[in-house]
Amino acid sequence: MMHPHDAYGWGWGWNGTVTLVLMLAVLALVIWLVAGLRRSAPPPPDRARAADDRTTTERAATEQAVWDRAEEILAERYARGEIDDDEYVRRLGALRTGRGAPMAGAGAGAV
Repeated sequence: MMHPHDAYGWGWGWNGTVTLVLMLAVLALVIWLVAGLRRSAPPPPDRARAADDRTTTERAATEQAVWDRAEEILAERYARGEIDDDEYVRRLGALRTGRGAPMAGAGAGAV
């Protein structure tokens, strides 16, 4: 009669399968944790600074384009005769003075 835990019996087969499955599960858990830590880590300082600089540059270019377009619209209205000389000079001065201030809620039609 064979002992149930004998190398030639069925006992070792299930034991080996369970051990293999557990080892693969532990390996998958370690890989998942390492990948999660790499994703959640902040970017290196050089990359973060480059992204901030690019964002600041793009934002400045967009704001400049908005101010330039506002002056173009004002010039078009003056050229069509919708506003007179005094109104044009007053609004142009207000536009150029306000460049340092944020344009909250001011659309192209607000000029």
